[in-house]
Amino acid sequence: TLGERLVRYFHTDKPYLRPRLILEDLSKSLGTSKRSVAEYLHYSTGDTFYDYVNSERINEACRIIDNIKQQGRKPAMATVATACGFCSQAAFNQCSHQFAHMSPKAYYKL
Repeated sequence: TLGERLVRYFHTDKPYLRPRLILEDLSKSLGTSKRSVAEYLHYSTGDTFYDYVNSERINEACRIIDNIKQQGRKPAMATVATACGFCSQAAFNQCSHQFAHMSPKAYYKL
């Protein structure tokens, strides 16, 4: 199904790490229409395409921060933002508040 293909693609290829990912690119990769992907996301998750992508980016950021923290180092948040596909530190901070309900620095301090 489309949902299975989408989840598999996101977890194996991690397209959300590309800063300029757009719905058209994703739908082509999945071999379906933009409308099909958008409708699937809306009805199955309640998310828009960009919310879904940014949520995955924040999940990736949490994994990266956790790994860096386990190594006893302090992460450079601008580097984490770039590694997760965000175009700017501001966008990273905004999405972090939206999806994790805290700043990246606050997450690191947990």
